[in-house]
Amino acid sequence: MRAPLLEQLERLLGDVLQAQASVRLRLEVAADQLAQNQLTRARDLLTLVTAVLDQFRHQAALWRGLALDKTAAPCPVALDGSAASAAPVRPANFAGAEAGASRDPEGLSCKIDLARLTLHSPAFRLKRSIPLASTLLPPKATMTDLSTFLVTQKWPAQHPDRLQLYSLPTPNGVKVSILLEETSLPYEAHLVSFETNDQTSPEFLSLNPNNKIPAILDPDGPGGKPLALFESGAILIYLAEKTGQLMPRDAAGRYETIQWLMFQMGGIGPMFGQVGFFHQFAGKDYDDKRPRDRYVAESKRLLGVLERRLLGRSWLMGDDYTIADIATFPWVRALVGFYDAGDLVGIKDYPNVERVLAAFVARPAVERGLAIPKRG
Repeated sequence: MRAPLLEQLERLLGDVLQAQASVRLRLEVAADQLAQNQLTRARDLLTLVTAVLDQFRHQAALWRGLALDKTAAPCPVALDGSAASAAPVRPANFAGAEAGASRDPEGLSCKIDLARLTLHSPAFRLKRSIPLASTLLPPKATMTDLSTFLVTQKWPAQHPDRLQLYSLPTPNGVKVSILLEETSLPYEAHLVSFETNDQTSPEFLSLNPNNKIPAILDPDGPGGKPLALFESGAILIYLAEKTGQLMPRDAAGRYETIQWLMFQMGGIGPMFGQVGFFHQFAGKDYDDKRPRDRYVAESKRLLGVLERRLLGRSWLMGDDYTIADIATFPWVRALVGFYDAGDLVGIKDYPNVERVLAAFVARPAVERGLAIPKRG
C-alpha cells in the first residue's frame, strides 16, 4: 500500500505547487489594478498556499522516513499559516499504523479551481476548503452600468465594478463595513448623513424605502446582475454567503449562526438603543424613569444570555468568528462606550461579555470598519 499512497501524495504536492504558482501569477498580473486591501488579501493568500505546500512537503519527507515505524510525524504549520496547536499527526496509512486509523488510500485528494482550493486528507486528519478570492483576478473588461439606479445620482460610483455601501458609522452601520474589511471584498463607501437628512432623500429611498442605513448595491449580484439590499442582517448573510466566509458551511452551524444574528436584531439592538435614548440622549430629561428602568432591566437580561453563551467559548459560535459576532459586539461597544451605560447595566457582572468585546475591538478589520464611512 505504501507505494500507491506515496504516489498520490506526490500528485497532491504537485497540485498545491500549481495553485501557489497560479496565485502568484494572478497577483503579478493584477497588482497594479487592485486596491490596497485587495493586495493585502492576495499576499496573505499566497502566504497561506505556500504554508500549505511547506506542510505537505514536510509530511512527505517524514512519511518516507517513518513508513516502517510508529514515530509520530509533527505538523508544524497549520493551514491558516499559523503554528499548529494540535497534537502531532501520524500518517495513518503506512504499514504498522495503529488499529482503527484510516486506511483508505483513495481518500487523499486536492481540488483546485478559480474559486477555491480544497484539501482533504484522512491520513493527515485534514479537510479544508480555502477560498481563492475572485479579487485576485483582473477586473472584467465590461463594467456594470449603475447609472440606472437613482441612488448613484446623489452618490456617484467612482468604481462601479465594486460593491457600493451607503452607511454611517453607527452600531448598525459598522456591521457591514467590518464584514467588508474582514473579507477584503472590494467596495466603495458613501456617507449617508443624518445631519442633512440624506436617509429621507428620494435617492436613498429608492434603495431603502424604510430610510434606514446600511444599504448596499452590488454590481455583481446573483447571476452577475446588480442587487440592491437593505437591512443589516440580510446584508451580513448575503455577503457571508457570497464570499464563503464568516458563516459555517454545515447546515446546522449555519442556522445556529443565523439564530444568534436574529437574537441581536430582535433584542440586543432595539433594547440597547432604548437605553441609549433614555440614559444619554433626549429621554434622560424625562422625570419618569420607569421607561429607562424597563429597558435597563431587559438589557441586563440580554447581557446575561450572552454571558452564559460565551462561557467557555471564544466567540458566539465557539472557536469560529462569524457574522453573529459582527452583528452583536458593535452594540455592546456602544452600550458601554457611546451610551456611557456600563455602570447602569452593571457590565462588570458579565466578564465573558467584556472578554469577547475586548477581543472583538482588537481585530484590525474591526478597528478599520468602525470608522467607515468617514464622517464629514
